[in-house]
Amino acid sequence: MQLLKKIPVDLIDVSPWQGRLLDMSVEPQGDTSPAEAEALEQLMQSIEINGLMQPITVREIDGRYELVDGHRRLLAHLRLGLPEIPALVSHYTDKQAQALTVIANLQRKNLNTIERALAFEKILSNGLFADRKELSQAIGKDETYVNDLLNTLSMAPRVVEHLAKTNAVRDARLLRMIRRAAPLHKPEGEQRQWELYMLVVNQNMNRSQLADHLKKDKPKQPAQWNIKFRQRQVDITLKTGKLTPERIEKIQELLAKKLEDLLEELS
Repeated sequence: MQLLKKIPVDLIDVSPWQGRLLDMSVEPQGDTSPAEAEALEQLMQSIEINGLMQPITVREIDGRYELVDGHRRLLAHLRLGLPEIPALVSHYTDKQAQALTVIANLQRKNLNTIERALAFEKILSNGLFADRKELSQAIGKDETYVNDLLNTLSMAPRVVEHLAKTNAVRDARLLRMIRRAAPLHKPEGEQRQWELYMLVVNQNMNRSQLADHLKKDKPKQPAQWNIKFRQRQVDITLKTGKLTPERIEKIQELLAKKLEDLLEELS
């Protein structure tokens, strides 16, 4: 059950769990980014004109209140010098409060791919959720999304560094395609992965375009011949793959050459 009431802003404390996430840039510390500063300024203007449209969420602890959701709304009230703020007072357990704080941050913040992946990794390592499946359910995403995002951290170091700085590729499944096409355990896998990643970035590729590129870029298998000699004939089997008019013409040339070689050997 939640109780809506106005609470003095000086009785509200930031969640300790939120504080740990601050170190991972889930909330900005100190100077805010231009986008964050602009969003805060717009919220302050809205509060001055219309009041706070959505109360913050807190839980009561020893006569004070711990913030569960509403960091920016609280900050706006502090900047405006308003003494009180509308709040929903809830009776959450420690785990419930931590989970709600994390989910609110992940859903609200414009985190880049690596920041979000690091947040997921931190959440799981702290045992806030039992496993990836429970985390995915809590944030309203499928488990594949969580897996893809976490696996981004295991990509080539140059890729991870570039993603962290630029957030150039936001599609976690597109990054999965790059990983699968250029696994790091293969020779020159790291260089190949970096080249594919930069190709996607520079050409602004989507999944379909990358799939087409990988199909065209796939190494061509050499023709596989199977020759059987019989008493009065020679059987030649050739694995050709998909036939096109150009490929048929090429095969005819190959067969003619192969027959010439065979006749020369038999003569």
